[in-house]
Formats: sequence, structure tokens, C-alpha cells
Amino acid sequence: MTTRQVVLVLALAATLAAVWLAEEGELGGAGDAGDAGDAVEETVIVESSPRRRPAGAALNAATARQTETRADSEMGTNETAARFAVGGADLFPVQSWKPPPPPAPIVVAPPPPPPQAPPLPFKFVGRWDGGDGELFFLAQGEKTVTLRAGQTLAQWRLDSIAANTMNFTYVPLQQQRQLRFGP
Repeated sequence: MTTRQVVLVLALAATLAAVWLAEEGELGGAGDAGDAGDAVEETVIVESSPRRRPAGAALNAATARQTETRADSEMGTNETAARFAVGGADLFPVQSWKPPPPPAPIVVAPPPPPPQAPPLPFKFVGRWDGGDGELFFLAQGEKTVTLRAGQTLAQWRLDSIAANTMNFTYVPLQQQRQLRFGP
């Protein structure tokens, strides 16, 4: 192997060792600088008891305190996240340079059409000229009825008679209809 290859292998080994040590610190080893400092402060505060512990017990207690410190810091992070989430404000809203779309036009439904009179229920059957005026015979369904000008039958009033037309008014709506008869 050449000198250059030896240097590259040593650099690779040093890099792998650094990565391994960094991962070890994150996953439960020594920890990062902030957590280690917090653990030392807590150790000073908690270790003020007059009892002495064996070295293994002190190491286990320090590891437990570091775990508690991490849990506390994670709780603080969760509380902070919850506090910002509860606010409901979108910290990074979507920005656009386009103007907002115009509001949807308000569609007003047209008013319903006015009510219409039904079709005439009569058919012309015949007419009779008597001494007291003309009498008209109309068929309403299967029955035959008689009617004079001005009389009302089934909410239809016979208003006037022209040469071949009878003018009726539907009384509830005051609408007129015509009934044609004759040639």
C-alpha cells in the first residue's frame, strides 16, 4: 500500500469512529452538551444528600437522571408544540400574487309564476232561445247543466255571449277564458 492509501484508510477509520461516537451520544451514551450540562446541574442539586453511594450506583443514578432530563425536555417540547398548535394560526400560509377570486354571484331565483285558472270543464252542447233569455246547455263530465248569462257554476261565471264565443271568468283568480261553439 502506498502512503496515500494508508492516509485515506486512517481518515476513513477516524470518520467512522466519529460517527459511531456521535450516534452513541444521541442514543443513550454521553448525550449532547446541553443535556450533559443539565444533568450535572441536577446532579449537584440532588447529590447534596450526606449519604455516599458506591461507584456503580452513582453511574446508574446519573444515567437515570439524564433519562429524566431528556424526558422533561421532550415534555417541554411537546408542551410548546401544543401551545402553538392550540393557537390555530397558520405560521406559514400559502402566498399568492394573484388577486383573490371574485365572490360567487348571488343567484336570485325568479319568483314563481302567478297561479293560472284551470281549463274550462265545460263543453258546449246547445242553446235555446226562450221568452226570458237565452239558455245554454253545457256538458260537465257526464252530466248536462243549463246556464244563463251572469250565473256561476263550479266557480266559473258566464259573463257574456258573442256570436260564436262564451266568455267565462274563473271567480277565485278573476281570470277569463273563452269557450267557442258553432260553425
